[in-house]
Amino acid sequence: MRSPFLFLITRLVQASLISLLLLLGNLSAQAQTIRYVKPVATGTGTGDSWANASSDLQAMITASAANQQVWVAAGTYRPGGNANTDRTISFAMRNGVAIYGGFVGNETDLSQRPAINPISGNPSSSTLSGDLLGDDGPNAANNGDNSYNVISNNNNGLNATAVLDGFVITGGNATNGRGTGFAGGGMINLSSSPTITNCSFISNVSDDSSVAYGGAMHNSNSSPTITNCSFQNNRATGLFGTGGAIYNGGSSSPTITNCSFTGNQARGGAVLSPARCPAQPLPTVASKAIRLQMAGPSSTMPAVAPPSPTVASRAIRLLTSAGPSSTTTAAAPR
Repeated sequence: MRSPFLFLITRLVQASLISLLLLLGNLSAQAQTIRYVKPVATGTGTGDSWANASSDLQAMITASAANQQVWVAAGTYRPGGNANTDRTISFAMRNGVAIYGGFVGNETDLSQRPAINPISGNPSSSTLSGDLLGDDGPNAANNGDNSYNVISNNNNGLNATAVLDGFVITGGNATNGRGTGFAGGGMINLSSSPTITNCSFISNVSDDSSVAYGGAMHNSNSSPTITNCSFQNNRATGLFGTGGAIYNGGSSSPTITNCSFTGNQARGGAVLSPARCPAQPLPTVASKAIRLQMAGPSSTMPAVAPPSPTVASRAIRLLTSAGPSSTTTAAAPR
């Protein structure tokens, strides 16, 4: 006859094993969850597969939890969708969510995504655009109705687990003059430090009659990690337009690795980090492969304005409209 005690122990062990398997199954399902986005929704539009891809990128980001991913196919995506004309609407990232662009739309593994390298002239095929009406001309012409900020990480406490990888960010036009609408046409980070990789920031503007900070990116008390990105033809204009590509304010200390800066215009060059006090940290420029080039009215000013960021190498050249300078170091170690 089986011992009642042994029977009870056996049932407890079985129940524990079942609970453990269910828990592991749930964790595995969460870790592997991917949401899919295309310019035009397909199938049910729920985003659970390429066949049922959603067209609402922000909805897929918002629906994602930690350790989940959003895969975005080639095409152009605007904040609020193609019918939106509200300039205050922006995309927003989330902690723990990795957003990957540049897919064809049939991949089953991230490694199958076409190669993206903005530095070598091979940008992503997925574009986040602030051109709400789709009527912009060259060099940010006709951008008066564009979104103030294409991406706004406004005090949402992002850390390095919030990832944006493989996008062109273009058409931001920060001209509001108050709130966050006067800074960071491409991306504004307020107390947020996401990871930005393989992205191209092109023709974004911060333009105001008084202050305009960071044409492509504005960081305030934020230290994003920016890797393998290009910044082209962005500008910060106005009486105090500073940081044509990137402006770092407050305690911001971003890490910039293997990036290029070309044709960005502002007082203070491509990257500006004003030191309001001796204790203010400086950004880290961590790669020899960084190239900086100025254009227009800023062509005679340093690409990285003083006080210089922390630089891991002196092999950074300042390129002016007259060609490479053999005597000017764009940002020398302090």
